[in-house]
Amino acid sequence: KALLPHGEWGNWLKERVNYSQSTAINFMKLYEELSDVNTDITETLTEVLNELKQFDYAFIDKEGKELPEDEAMNAYVQSPDQLVGIGKGVCTDFVEYTRAKLDDLDLSYSVYDIKCTDKDGDNPAHVFVVVEANNKFYWLEAAWHSEAGIHEYEDLLDLFEDIAKKHC
Repeated sequence: KALLPHGEWGNWLKERVNYSQSTAINFMKLYEELSDVNTDITETLTEVLNELKQFDYAFIDKEGKELPEDEAMNAYVQSPDQLVGIGKGVCTDFVEYTRAKLDDLDLSYSVYDIKCTDKDGDNPAHVFVVVEANNKFYWLEAAWHSEAGIHEYEDLLDLFEDIAKKHC
């Protein structure tokens, strides 16, 4: 509407659509509301991600001591409070923290894990959170530093394919 000269919008609508000017105005209002919702989810997820940035990546045992990477199988999954207290953890710990935050915010999410054989023959595993909102899927990543951020997808399969391509 703003792109047309003053008073031309009504004629423009009549030539191009099969609904009234009031319906067009309602569509515009709905678009603005949905745009705000989209911004809200991104801002909310950014806040959670920023909280996760305070933690260092490290394997932690039951006593809260850091383990060398070759002893990762002895790592302990920490509660969100333990993660905050120690300040270090791995993807499973970050996911537990994220789940607690998302539960508090009443957001719909799922937790997934991926395990594959990489080009070196290793079997890396990764656990991550996917938030579903506004008919989109958001991969919230903090532990995997090269992919840290909020990644938005229209389709869950595209999200999985992207993660598999990057991880395997």
